[in-house]
Amino acid sequence: MIRKYWIIILISALLLAGFGSTLLTGYFVAQRTIQEEIHQNTLPLTSDNIYSEIQKDLVLSIHISSQMAHDTFVKEWVVSGEKEPQRMIRYLSEIQNRFKTVTAFFVSDITHNYYHPDGIIKKVSRDDPGDSWYFRSRSLPAPYEINIDADTADPSRMTIFVNYQVHDFKGELIGVTGVGLELSQVQSVLNAYQGKYNSTVFFVDNAGKTVLHADDFAFPLDLHHWKGFSTRALNILTTPGASFEYKVDGRSYLVNSRFIPEFNLFLVILKSTDDMEQVLGSRLKQNFVIGMLITLSVIAIVSILLRRYHQNLEKLASIDPLTGAFNRNAFSLIFSHTIKQKHRSGDPLSLMLVDIDNFKEVNDQHGHQMGDLVLKDISRTILGVIREADVFCRWGGEEFVILFANCSIDKAVQVAEKIKEACSSLEIGPYGKPLRITVSAGVVEHRADESLEEMIVRADKLMYTAKKQGKNRVVS
Repeated sequence: MIRKYWIIILISALLLAGFGSTLLTGYFVAQRTIQEEIHQNTLPLTSDNIYSEIQKDLVLSIHISSQMAHDTFVKEWVVSGEKEPQRMIRYLSEIQNRFKTVTAFFVSDITHNYYHPDGIIKKVSRDDPGDSWYFRSRSLPAPYEINIDADTADPSRMTIFVNYQVHDFKGELIGVTGVGLELSQVQSVLNAYQGKYNSTVFFVDNAGKTVLHADDFAFPLDLHHWKGFSTRALNILTTPGASFEYKVDGRSYLVNSRFIPEFNLFLVILKSTDDMEQVLGSRLKQNFVIGMLITLSVIAIVSILLRRYHQNLEKLASIDPLTGAFNRNAFSLIFSHTIKQKHRSGDPLSLMLVDIDNFKEVNDQHGHQMGDLVLKDISRTILGVIREADVFCRWGGEEFVILFANCSIDKAVQVAEKIKEACSSLEIGPYGKPLRITVSAGVVEHRADESLEEMIVRADKLMYTAKKQGKNRVVS
């Protein structure tokens, strides 16, 4: 609030000193125009609005799928041997007609039959790439997932599916059920917002490929193919949310993005600033050269403040404020992007899980201020050892994770040993009796198709082995 008043006072003082009442009139007209533009167009054009519209349909579909997964009829019918398949087909048809879904389905884990309102479509198989969704869904730790895929009954139609696990009365998995939303329902939301706010709205996947857009999309379907946009594309794909200005061929756009976890996609919004610039330009041209210089100064000040504000937002969204390391969300996104690069290049990828030994005793005996100091000094020490290309994350509490791109297990262990030695040589504390801190670590190399969670579990087991072997050591 204080900053806002400071900006208004500074702008007013500059205008009064330069041009008096004439320039003040022009300034307030321009200011009012910008405020109206932001109020009527820029602010409503947020990802929250679009996300809430899409989520209405998703929440209903999740609720329907949950009811199907917990329906005693479904469980009893499967447990009794899937007799009279027509009963299940009729049940799915009733679900589809009642809730106006594009499709409803059930896949049995016993017979692998794919039941649909049109009948038994097929038997799912691990050998069929089109059935990979089923074997992925049945193995998820979460009860359901949302994914965009071709409809098995109509491969030409892309559909948003809610895949919900079904368990019998003993808790054993017996299949996957759910419903589908037609992708055009989401596309109609994009068309409506694009027309209403005169902006470009679209979804991209983790590789930067456009998977969903409005009808009159006029940009390349790959973010990396946009002119002068490669760095910006990386910014979008590696952060939960980004906001910046993009200039190309004399045109300027305000870009806003956010990660949509339900789709595993990024929502990107482009707002052209041409209208605002035309209004401001027509006013600025009415003033003398001094007016142009002062106006440019004002724009520069506002731009710097806005840029710092957005940088702070991005930092808060991805950086742990105490240690300066990445947080879990940002690390997960970076890991996903790094895995894609690994698949293309074939380079090795290693991960190190570090835990501060006896950290609880530090907090109990010396207080949390000393604990925070230990965390800061350990983080600073680790950052001084690893490469700029390595990714350092505070995983939680006194645990840290380091991702070594293009690094084999042997090289990673060498770095881990350096980190261990550097940490053990630290003297922390200003009280004449500095603390000696040690760390234990587990180091693993990425295996084919291994997830981040699986790597962490392996590294965690090795780290605890290091603890059991006496601490202050690295196990790989």
